[in-house]
Amino acid sequence: MGSIGYALAAGNAVVFKPSELTPGTGTLLAELFDSAVPGHAGLLTTVTGAASTGDALARSGVDKLAFTGSPGTARKVMAVCAGTLTPFLAECGGKDAMIVTADADLDAAADAIVWGALSNAGQTCAGVERVYAAREIHAELCERVVRRAGVLRPGARRTPRTDR
Repeated sequence: MGSIGYALAAGNAVVFKPSELTPGTGTLLAELFDSAVPGHAGLLTTVTGAASTGDALARSGVDKLAFTGSPGTARKVMAVCAGTLTPFLAECGGKDAMIVTADADLDAAADAIVWGALSNAGQTCAGVERVYAAREIHAELCERVVRRAGVLRPGARRTPRTDR
């Protein structure tokens, strides 16, 4: 989403092709943009469809292509862009690590681990995926993380019964 925001802030038109598994997110995003910035309605356009739709967009002569998704799909899109020398940006996630030292504030570390790993239902390219903790605090840190994660109640929105 960052790439979309940056491009729009710079005054560029954006064509957004969301995953074929979640097409409504793109449609909603474009509708929200149009209602928030009516003077620039249509600057963000959503195109939905299967992978072949994305392939067609990559071959359409766009000035730059930003991709978020799996490394395997990124390689395919990058190959198409290489054929036309289209600048390409890939966000493929990572194995984002958190290091907890022996003198760390364990409550703050546990809070950061739980938030970093579980915010946005864990679906973020910068979420905590692995934790390296000093041996002497490992067990206590694990207990604190388990306690915090164990009381979370996911839901569509924050209510007295959910955490978000």
